[in-house]
Amino acid sequence: MKLILLSLISFFVIFLTDLKSQQQQYAIKDEFIFGFNTISKSLIGQTYLFEMKMNMSEDLLLNLSLGYQKTYLNRGINIKSYDKNLIDESHLGYSAMSYKISKNEYDMIPLSFGTQYNLINGVLTPYLSLAISYNFINSKSFRDEIIVHGIYSNIEELPIEYRIKHTENLPNHSYSFILGVGFIRELSRSADLDFRYVFKYETKLISTHQLLVGLII
Repeated sequence: MKLILLSLISFFVIFLTDLKSQQQQYAIKDEFIFGFNTISKSLIGQTYLFEMKMNMSEDLLLNLSLGYQKTYLNRGINIKSYDKNLIDESHLGYSAMSYKISKNEYDMIPLSFGTQYNLINGVLTPYLSLAISYNFINSKSFRDEIIVHGIYSNIEELPIEYRIKHTENLPNHSYSFILGVGFIRELSRSADLDFRYVFKYETKLISTHQLLVGLII
C-alpha cells in the first residue's frame, strides 16, 4: 500500500514537472484549495488539495490534483457479539458483550483527474467541472464502552444473539466521481480566487457535499 502510494506521488511530481516545462505551449496555473465536506447528519470534515490547471482552449481546462480529506460518518448502531478470554490459566471462555459504534473516521488521499468548462470568461468566471478520483483510505471505527453480560465456558452456552462475531469491513481504497459548479474571481493579473461546490459520489463510502475555496496563482 505504502509503495503504491509513493509510486503514484512520484509519478504525480514527475508529471507536474514535465507540465511546468511546457508552460510556453500551454497556460498552466497552480491552485491551493481548502474547504469542508459533510454527509447528511454527520460531522464536518476537512479537504485540502493542490491542483494544476492546464488550458486546452479558451474555455476548456484539464485539472490534476492531489490532496488530503478527512470525513466522518455517524453510525450509532448497537452491537451484540462475543470475545474469547481465559477463565483461568488453562480454560478458554467466551464473553457475551455489547457496545455501540458511534462513528467512522476516514483519512483519504485522493488523486484526481478532470476537466473544467468556463461558461463565461471575465473578471467573474462561472464554470462547471467533472472529475474522477482514486482514493487511498485509512479507516477507523469508534465504539463506546464495552458491557460484558456474562462469561461462558463454550460458545454453545452463549445466548443466541451473542454468537455472531462482529467484524468491521472498512475500505482501504475507493473511486469517486466528482461534479462541481463554481466561479473564479479575478484578483490581479497573477492571482484569482476560486469558490466551488462539489458533490463527490463514492463507490465504497457515503457520498459527500463539499464547499471549497482556492487561491490560483
